[in-house]
Amino acid sequence: MRTQISELHTRLRRTMIYVTHDQVEAMTLADKIVLLRGGQIEQIGSPRDMYERPQNLFAAQFIGAPKMNIFELEGDFVSLRDRLQLPADAQYCGIRPDSFDIIPEGNGILLVTVQLVEYLGNACLIHAKIEGHDRIIIEQPVDTQLKTGSTISLSVNSAQINVFAKDGSRIS
Repeated sequence: MRTQISELHTRLRRTMIYVTHDQVEAMTLADKIVLLRGGQIEQIGSPRDMYERPQNLFAAQFIGAPKMNIFELEGDFVSLRDRLQLPADAQYCGIRPDSFDIIPEGNGILLVTVQLVEYLGNACLIHAKIEGHDRIIIEQPVDTQLKTGSTISLSVNSAQINVFAKDGSRIS
């Protein structure tokens, strides 16, 4: 159906408004997305902008499957602010599952324990636990060989970190 709608849009060369709750449809069909929550606009932008530069925590966690990992920069994660060289007013940082790299233990920003590895054919989703916290999801190439219970060290390119203020709004 998405292919047919896209072909129709191309052939007619007219503005179309398509309402969906399916983010895959929105990301693949849209030139521009208007993300709504409770009747209020949360963000307007291209699919790429929505994915790479979400303007608030709601958009960050709504767009993308699996959703963005969010770290509150308090308690055990307060040191992330320094290690990632984030602004002093940063309250949250968001990292997409596909932005993590597994590196030699001890050299990363996070040390996690593998809970589950999902082989998807085109990628592996690694569900990992940080001691005393929720799980995070890490997306890696299919040739990644990890065992449940193993400990891995993660790094991330600083350009792929999304930073948010206490009110959930994006910090540039």
